[in-house]
Amino acid sequence: MSKIFEALQQSRGGLNQQLPAALIEQMAPVHEAQAAADETATVLLARHEKGKQGEQETSIRRVSVPTAPGSPVFPFANRQSSAAEQYRMIRTRLVQNLDPHKLILITSPDSGDGKTTTSINVAAALAMKNDLNVLILDADLCDSRIAGVLNIPVSPGLSEVLRGTHSLRDAIVGVEQFPNLYVLPAGAPAENRTELLDSSRWKTICEALRSQFEFTMVDSPPINSVADYPLIEQICDGVIVVIRQDRTNRVRGEHALKAVPRDKLLGVIMNGVEDWFLLRNNHFHYYGYYNSYHSKGSEKENPK
Repeated sequence: MSKIFEALQQSRGGLNQQLPAALIEQMAPVHEAQAAADETATVLLARHEKGKQGEQETSIRRVSVPTAPGSPVFPFANRQSSAAEQYRMIRTRLVQNLDPHKLILITSPDSGDGKTTTSINVAAALAMKNDLNVLILDADLCDSRIAGVLNIPVSPGLSEVLRGTHSLRDAIVGVEQFPNLYVLPAGAPAENRTELLDSSRWKTICEALRSQFEFTMVDSPPINSVADYPLIEQICDGVIVVIRQDRTNRVRGEHALKAVPRDKLLGVIMNGVEDWFLLRNNHFHYYGYYNSYHSKGSEKENPK
């Protein structure tokens, strides 16, 4: 089981919500596809609100996600799970310091640092609050992982919605184990993925998700690894960087953190950190927890 040190810095004031202009749009039929995307913004919201009031949700399919004891995904069944406690701490800081209806990008310097597992578990922790409806969005159209980890169909997904062949309500699935948790998988591979994300339809989709879910956790490609990444980062409200101690190259990690705009960097989740020798609380036998913040380029740690 991964060891997670959470270091989300407090974010004061509103986050920059400027959205990118659509520079290129190479999808056909444009008018029909855009109409389907526009319809999504109202139809899915109406169905979603009905579901919150106890009526039958006819627009969103639900699937049961298989879980296994000891799996790093969904560690919440075990009341003594230190991993679950750490994810709840992350949830608390997000809820305390951010207004709702945000798109939160979760990324890493390299693949294999644990960003996908982190995206899933942070979203699940948020969805455990009765008043929060949360979506996991797999925006890594180059190397999608969410559907495989959760053992759900990869299509229809984001790429189909971007192409206009499916609506959001066709592509989103609900998770049986977490009534408030939803997933939008990446969809089928698309050769023109950069063009799809550099379109007005991507903006329309994100606006619809922002209006209908309290939080959308966006699993993206590693920082600046492909041309897609800046298009995803630009439209999100905040960024969390996952760094794995036993894997992430220190120099690449530093470069990745510097590449994230300061007004969007919410903090860092340290993954795979060894037990802290000063930790005395037996409840956190496997995990340590600390806050960190930057002061004019220097980092200070406050053990807790």
